[in-house]
Amino acid sequence: MKKISALFIFIIITLPIHSINKEWNPGYIITIQGDTIHGMLAYRDGYGDWKECIFKKENSENYTVFAPDQIKAYVYNKGLYYESIRLKTKEEETDSLYFAECLIKGDICLYHLKIPLKDFDSYYAVYSNDGKRVRFHSSDGKDQSYNEKIRIRKYLNAIFNYQPELKNDIEKTNCSRSSIIAIFKKYNNINNTKAVSYQEPEQKNKLYITPYIGAQFNWTKYLYDKDNKDAFTSNISPLIGADLYFTISKITDRILFKVGLNASKISIHKENKPSLLADFKAFQIANEIGAESRFMSNKIHPLIEIGLAQFLMLETKNNIETEEYDPLLSKTVKTTKKINTNMYHLGFYIATGASIPLKKGKEIPIKLTYSRYFYFPFDTSVLNDNIFLSVGYTFNL
Repeated sequence: MKKISALFIFIIITLPIHSINKEWNPGYIITIQGDTIHGMLAYRDGYGDWKECIFKKENSENYTVFAPDQIKAYVYNKGLYYESIRLKTKEEETDSLYFAECLIKGDICLYHLKIPLKDFDSYYAVYSNDGKRVRFHSSDGKDQSYNEKIRIRKYLNAIFNYQPELKNDIEKTNCSRSSIIAIFKKYNNINNTKAVSYQEPEQKNKLYITPYIGAQFNWTKYLYDKDNKDAFTSNISPLIGADLYFTISKITDRILFKVGLNASKISIHKENKPSLLADFKAFQIANEIGAESRFMSNKIHPLIEIGLAQFLMLETKNNIETEEYDPLLSKTVKTTKKINTNMYHLGFYIATGASIPLKKGKEIPIKLTYSRYFYFPFDTSVLNDNIFLSVGYTFNL
């Protein structure tokens, strides 16, 4: 139990670190001299994008890390554009070079700088002619209050010099990212400036389903008589199930939310202690809710998964005959009783394995999963442990 608990804690700690693994996407860099070099960029969903660009040429295993003072910009073919620009954050007294996400290019440009490790999130209006920079909308990842929205609207009015055509848009804006981008774009269109929009492409969250088969090793501690004596049993049975996955990000499949369901059998055989002359049999229907995180750097994607698990045990046979010595009769007699069981169990699960990508977004996941269940509410006198190995087939719905 101690080893399992330590592994469970280790996975929880490593999940945030795992979220910064590299996923290679086509794109290009723009050098200081203005040259464009095409290749592959490491997409990390915002982790570290502000401080470095990781680039490699296609079909190459070697990559180069560029700082903001070494290149002008890097661009994903998906539409994301990061430009090296001098900006001031709330912690700094002077400007520093950062890779900021460029959203609008025009007479007044719009940039977004997000530094998750420092809990910093701000937008910048940059005037193309004189290089003046105005920072606003510093939300620090918190929900904007009414006063915060008023402050942002005042900034927007001042940035656009109280232009009448934008007054109504600014008064009605909810200060979201998309509404701010729309105001900047409208300003450049009104002033006959050819504005270029670099935005995260409009994509939908993906939905995957994975039917799978496998073999499950079940280990059960149970109570078998009125004196609360316990016994143990184990068995191996076939397992069938299906998992439903939802992508958290619209761009990457590295972190997925999962809802799963599987079914198997539990048996307590007569050769197990105590001396049972008939079998206990039940169906186990298990449900898992958790998160899966994948390492996307290589052709085969290792994965780890954690979450909550629960199952119903539906008895099909619980009519146990046991042999007991009756001192009054001075002989051994057969008695019939039921094993003390509980229908509902709650616990947790952890899993590891790898997913093998196929063509057209399909994959073959191979996973080893460990689940520990307790009689609800967490009666540790009766436990149920499952370990199963499964092979599945993942496709996009």
